[in-house]
Amino acid sequence: MAVSFQKQSDLEGQLVVSVKENDFKSNYEKKLKDYAKQANFKGFRPGKVPVAVVQKMVGQSLIAEEVFKVVENEINGYITDNNLTLVGRPLPNEKESNKEIKWQEQKDFEFIYDIATVPSFDIKISKKLSFNDYSIVPSKDKIKEIKESIIKRNGESEQVEEAGKGDVVKGNVKKVGSEEEDKLNLWLDKISTASQEQFIGKKIKDIVSFDIQKFFNSEEALIAQFTGVSKEEAKELSGEYEFEITSITRYKDAELNQEFFDKVFGEGKISSEADMDKEIASNISVNYKQNVDYLLFSQIRKKLLAETKFEISTEFLKRWILEANSEAKMDEIEKDINKYVDEYKWSVIRNKIVDENKITASKEEIENDAYKKVLGQYMGTTDVNDEMKTMFASYIQKYLQEDKGKNYYNHFENVLADKVMSFLKENVSLESKEVTTEEFEKLVEESL
Repeated sequence: MAVSFQKQSDLEGQLVVSVKENDFKSNYEKKLKDYAKQANFKGFRPGKVPVAVVQKMVGQSLIAEEVFKVVENEINGYITDNNLTLVGRPLPNEKESNKEIKWQEQKDFEFIYDIATVPSFDIKISKKLSFNDYSIVPSKDKIKEIKESIIKRNGESEQVEEAGKGDVVKGNVKKVGSEEEDKLNLWLDKISTASQEQFIGKKIKDIVSFDIQKFFNSEEALIAQFTGVSKEEAKELSGEYEFEITSITRYKDAELNQEFFDKVFGEGKISSEADMDKEIASNISVNYKQNVDYLLFSQIRKKLLAETKFEISTEFLKRWILEANSEAKMDEIEKDINKYVDEYKWSVIRNKIVDENKITASKEEIENDAYKKVLGQYMGTTDVNDEMKTMFASYIQKYLQEDKGKNYYNHFENVLADKVMSFLKENVSLESKEVTTEEFEKLVEESL
């Protein structure tokens, strides 16, 4: 057996794999005998089928199986031995793959695989790279908004017949002329005064018609929340909509007393409205932490992609994506090819960071990541009693082995991603900067 590399261009080449009879013969003959012992063919007693009959019936597929095992091992060995970084995986050469193979007549075989290589490159990570590390200082308006929502949600509610300011209106909404209908809730105090007026005084079974962009003042976030579509899709929505009212809920604000504070924030934790404002502000900052980290990661990633100079074969990448995803279509791949290129380049950069800095994820770290995420998902918290901790720890072992180890791999990637981010934060310059929630959300919008 032999593997040779034939360079086609700076970024593409071919691996030619030659397989001789001696490379697969012994394994093939052993497999024939094993198959004969287990075969159950008509006219023969189970386990007594002659090898010659088995060879005639399934010999071709068994030879192909053994030959391709040799091919795969040789290709993987060549890639490892020559320290090649590839775009995707080797793909059978389209012209060669159409050639007829006479499996039981040929003694030697030759296969050609197309590959795209990633050239060597350097990653320039240093303190010269500077980024803003944001901390969220909630605005008074944001604190007030959340406080009013908490007070309203924890107050008493009643069903009423006629809508008033601040009520929650439930109903069936659809675009005029469409048969598709959704059940949705509309908090009247979330929309403009002019739009509220269209609902004030309306009763159950009344129908309110409105132009969706005018009704929400072209605010994509509100339209998305109302319709359940993404912000990008919300921008494109237009036309008249009809809202048939099915129920109207009126909330009475909760009284701000110690019973309320204990119920919402935990017994004895706060005792005044001022404490409540501080607690809300603290919770907002904590809740934004993940988004803050993601924005920082996005900015570092974007900078490294721009400053790490290497090219990859976009044509091969398109072909590999198409081969790897049976549902993909070339016109859709070409439309988003720049995103695919950036994603693949980043995966190569990240892997180089991992390799060069010996970043690893231990079994204990993977299990701990799975434990925290699964427990948080099921219980909403990781603060549980010893009995629950023991139960989940036992479950995690089984969970990580499910789906052929896919769960284990996913949590391995989570741990690795966190460690890469920690490495990047330690090796670039970070400048602390305070922003309000509104300012931060604008920064996120601008980064998309």
